[in-house]
Amino acid sequence: MKKKHQLKLVTLPEASLRQPSEKLRFPLPDNFQRIIDEMIRLCRKHNGVGIAAPQVGLNIRAVIINLEHLGVPPFPLINAEIVKYGKETEEQEEGCLSVPGKFARVARSKKVDVKAQNLEGGKIEFKAEGFLARVVQHEVDHINGVLFVNHLDSKLRDELIEEFYK
Repeated sequence: MKKKHQLKLVTLPEASLRQPSEKLRFPLPDNFQRIIDEMIRLCRKHNGVGIAAPQVGLNIRAVIINLEHLGVPPFPLINAEIVKYGKETEEQEEGCLSVPGKFARVARSKKVDVKAQNLEGGKIEFKAEGFLARVVQHEVDHINGVLFVNHLDSKLRDELIEEFYK
């Protein structure tokens, strides 16, 4: 029997994308691994390098980082936060699964210090740089209710969003 998928990707103007997410408490519910598996499935299906719970309509602080194209299996970060942003920034093109087909150059820190938890509640702390730093910043923004378009100047942001709705 085929397994029924419950979660689906949400796009603008979905309200969950603009709301800060709730911190998760441990132990996590018994069905939480299924939520993580579904998020990974959706991330792969849409060729994403990351996905956050608000992108599947859940306002919880859970993200998936998916760098399989770089040989790193997808991994979850629970209650992730960036505790330090490096001073040096870099501008690169970004897109978002929740704003499909739209891309813009976004300035982000080249290095960040990250604090999170694993699925058992254990502490994870790491320094990310380069592409990983960019992906982590993008996904942590999601759980804080921020989209990549929020980093653009207002004229460019308005144009991009207007194009998206056409």
